[in-house]
Amino acid sequence: RMNRTVSVASSERMEKLSSLENNFNVLRSEFEGLLNEVQQNRNNINKVVMKKSFQMIKINLNRLQEMDIDSVQTVDLKTGKAEAKAMRKKLTRHVQGTIDDIDTVVKKYFQ
Repeated sequence: RMNRTVSVASSERMEKLSSLENNFNVLRSEFEGLLNEVQQNRNNINKVVMKKSFQMIKINLNRLQEMDIDSVQTVDLKTGKAEAKAMRKKLTRHVQGTIDDIDTVVKKYFQ
């Protein structure tokens, strides 16, 4: 995967970020599944339940960001610092992007 050796701390931090990325991917696909359902059956959906489902995903994304992603420190790393930092930044961008997508969807379909 990586052609140079990184410290144990760096590789542990990157593994942690990888596993958080998997958590994000699960939430993202839940979001996409719900969105698909809304778009297919606009007239036959329970709006209250659907809106709540989107809000739950948003809560889980915020929790993932604040409790998990933000707690992965990279300051102390030497060897894998740049990679770990880039991973965290990308993950944060994806989480924030999905939160924005949810806000857009809720505004569009449930206002």
